[in-house]
Amino acid sequence: MASLAMPETRWRLRCMTAASDRRPVPPCANGSNDIITGPDVADPPPASTWVDSVITEFTAGEAAAYAAVTMSIGGRTFTSSRLGLSMSDGSSPSFYGNIAHLRGPLRDDDHRLLADALISFFGAGPGGPFLFFAPWPTGDLGRAGFTHAGNPPLMVRTGDQPDPEAVPLEIREVRDPDDLAIFERTLISSYPVPGLEGSNGPGVLLGPGVLATGWRFFVGYEDGRPVATSAVFPTESLAVVEMISTRADRRGNGFGAAMTEVVCRCDNTRTAALLASDLGRPVYERLGFVTVARQTLWIGSR
Repeated sequence: MASLAMPETRWRLRCMTAASDRRPVPPCANGSNDIITGPDVADPPPASTWVDSVITEFTAGEAAAYAAVTMSIGGRTFTSSRLGLSMSDGSSPSFYGNIAHLRGPLRDDDHRLLADALISFFGAGPGGPFLFFAPWPTGDLGRAGFTHAGNPPLMVRTGDQPDPEAVPLEIREVRDPDDLAIFERTLISSYPVPGLEGSNGPGVLLGPGVLATGWRFFVGYEDGRPVATSAVFPTESLAVVEMISTRADRRGNGFGAAMTEVVCRCDNTRTAALLASDLGRPVYERLGFVTVARQTLWIGSR
């Protein structure tokens, strides 16, 4: 599509891919195990096969995305090929800046090595706690001092969706370090990001070098004030949606949905995928997302 114009909505964003370039959308399973097929899909493979590939690609994409973020602020990254474990440490006081991903199933004899690898890597640097996302079984990491922080749903969106409700929001893509600093300040105050409250940055979470990677960032403005954010990182067939936030005093106005829609529509050749909270899940369902799996989230300490 040439633009993302919506009735009564001000957009300053142009997308590069025409809607006619949309690939067939693979099938997926929702919470009730129904098969959902996209346009022009013939003889779809079993849902579990596609879901497994989505989990694998999404997790690899998340790992690459946060490695790029971490490297942009001079942090450390490491991947254990044996464990399929990717770790990115920004030495941040907030766990949002220190993240690890399990990128494949563990072998039985590797479960005992997992906690040691995480503690060893993050313990080698300064900073606060870290997040560990595990789409596959890890055993009880609580025995190693980790805190179980939930089981966020992995959601994907397939097929064409109706235009969302118009909102008085001007959405601009981040183009330079000054824009990025506005994005970062808005994100930190909107989440909010534990450990970074009151931080003025810039470069606390995102360095200018991240603009030279696959990431695309967007800021939503209401009457000139930045009030919302969203971002997307592309993989081979997925658009990994991240950093959806709205300032607390502006929630309930449809801004989060509008920001999500922008990143979903920026590249119609890829299937949008994201990790949601259970609180946010109904919002994404209204935008056409369905849950295909759940991950286990752990918080570790140095």
